[in-house]
Amino acid sequence: MPLSAVEILLLRLPEPVVFRIFHACDLLSLLAISRTSKMLRGLYAVYRQAVWDPDDHYKRWFHDVDYFKSLLRKCGAVVSGSFALQFFGRFFYPSSDMDIFLRVAGADDLCYWLCDEGYSYEDSSSDYGGLDGSSSLHFSKAVLNKSSFHDPLLGVYAFQKSRKHHNGREEVLRVQIVVVDTEPIHHVLFDFHSIAAVINFLTADEGFSVFPWSTFVERISYVCKIRRESADRVLAWTKKYEDRGFSVRGTDFSPGPTLVRGCRFVGDRHTWRMSFKEPVVPQEGYYGPQDTRVRFEVLLAEIGEMEEGSCVRIAEPYIWRSVASPPLFVNAYLT
Repeated sequence: MPLSAVEILLLRLPEPVVFRIFHACDLLSLLAISRTSKMLRGLYAVYRQAVWDPDDHYKRWFHDVDYFKSLLRKCGAVVSGSFALQFFGRFFYPSSDMDIFLRVAGADDLCYWLCDEGYSYEDSSSDYGGLDGSSSLHFSKAVLNKSSFHDPLLGVYAFQKSRKHHNGREEVLRVQIVVVDTEPIHHVLFDFHSIAAVINFLTADEGFSVFPWSTFVERISYVCKIRRESADRVLAWTKKYEDRGFSVRGTDFSPGPTLVRGCRFVGDRHTWRMSFKEPVVPQEGYYGPQDTRVRFEVLLAEIGEMEEGSCVRIAEPYIWRSVASPPLFVNAYLT
């Protein structure tokens, strides 16, 4: 079959121009283009490999990208927050930070390596003390026998450095190391940032967007906070994501059928999953192989166990559903 006029035009255009055209398309349009013909599918494959290559994104932040990814594996860390949102959505928020979530083991490794990369530790901005090796506050908090519901963060360490571009423009890069009291993926799912649009994360070898349809097609962010927050804080993150083009939906909104309810797991058919290049040398981290296949439930406000202002609950399997509807043997025992 002869090439169409559009295919001939795209083949004659320089690659940067083709990429710019594809970049102006939403995700559904890109998928439709890729299914039109073998030639367009090939062009899309080249674009996909370029735009969703995490190494290209990390190069803005770090000189030694390979070592950074090896640290992610070693620490069982994930990159989440605005960085992951920009990665999947092909957005660019110039003033946003990079947030790295990890457990206690390896936190110092990553912090000291950032200093080697030219970052400066912002000691005055931290409520968690300084970086003092085994005497760092995240170590002492990790061994306390207490509930983590009200205080799931063991440490938050902020770093920054200035980067000058070839054209003379200077930007300030900020990285936050967030030490959590559970597996980082669990923290992102069950305890993260109040809204579903940012439940995206990158490991060293894969990327996951848990609610891609709501986030990147409908541009809806469902409120799913699990604890009470001040009005000023809620207003701040609501405005932040509304300014980025998201519609933030809370208690008074009933999600449509495109939001899949019930039991799910990270990496299921409703997840947008990307596999990156395999490491040259397999490496096992402090906590063993990283388990990304985490199960969870998507529950709506009618279960009755929802923080005020939320319309969705991202919960561990069966727990909150059981609270809302006690199992039969419990009812029989109580009656």
